[in-house]
Amino acid sequence: LLLNPSYVYYLGGDGGVSTDSYIICLMHAEPVLIETVENGEVLHKWINKPVEDLILEWRPSKKDRLPVDLLNVADILEMICMQVHVKKALFDKFNSADVVQRLMMFGVDAEDKNFSNPFQVQIYQNLKGLIYTGNIELLDHTVEDIYDEKRLNANEELKAIKLINGNKIDHDKDKSKDFSDARAAAAWICSTDEPQQTEHYAMPVIMGASGRRN
Repeated sequence: LLLNPSYVYYLGGDGGVSTDSYIICLMHAEPVLIETVENGEVLHKWINKPVEDLILEWRPSKKDRLPVDLLNVADILEMICMQVHVKKALFDKFNSADVVQRLMMFGVDAEDKNFSNPFQVQIYQNLKGLIYTGNIELLDHTVEDIYDEKRLNANEELKAIKLINGNKIDHDKDKSKDFSDARAAAAWICSTDEPQQTEHYAMPVIMGASGRRN
């Protein structure tokens, strides 16, 4: 995994152990200048555009009764934090306390939060807005289906998400939303954060310069 240390990174996670997968989604922020109208006045402001770098899945084995190895999850997150600056992390409260505590040891503003219905609607509406306005870049994700379960990849899963009665995010019984929850969380903390920089610095290239020998 090659990550660019000049970017600020954000982590979203959905913690399954024995029945559902444990998913993490890593995104970095690319500051973009947008035009917006506030109180009838046209303004230009910088916002964070989330760019997805990584989706990782740990799958429990129901056949062999093997749960997700949470120590391995924490080890992988530690490796990421040692490569780049992860500013914030947001995980579903279920099975995430130890992972969040370990992230905090690396200076990450990490939180395990109850993904209540109102909060899920909020972060999914935010993700929907980012997609419709083109202010997010998502990976072309694929899944390995070694058990012939006809699993959906992350983008297919996202398209199958349903809004129930305007106040609940859900999925059909034969589908899931583990990938989607992690992505929505990462996109939420990234897009709602203040941009830390509006450009990436590089050494200037002076064209046409030549040296003179005395």
